Amino acid sequence: MFLHVTKVKYIRDYRLWLRFDNDKEGFINLEKHLWGEVFEPLKDKGYFSQVYLNPDTGTIEWPNEADFAPEFLLENLGLDLRLGQHLQGEKHTLKVATRPLLRGM
Repeated sequence: MFLHVTKVKYIRDYRLWLRFDNDKEGFINLEKHLWGEVFEPLKDKGYFSQVYLNPDTGTIEWPNEADFAPEFLLENLGLDLRLGQHLQGEKHTLKVATRPLLRGM
């Protein structure tokens, strides 16, 4: 069985919250993983925040088609303690990022 990301929420900076189809979920900080030509645009935080879930591939993606394998994301999933402390006791609205399916293509 293949692993898939089922939800992504942009938190801030290079941090995301992810849920997988095996019911695991948590935070990931991708800042240290943005190396190489395809990931260069993602170093801009505004561009990074445009992350969405591609339902065709079952992983997160950006407008330039940069993506990460779900297995890599799950391996690197963990609670960013600084983020957890920041969110504790505060109300936050988290944006669920999905891309609409294109029909008729």
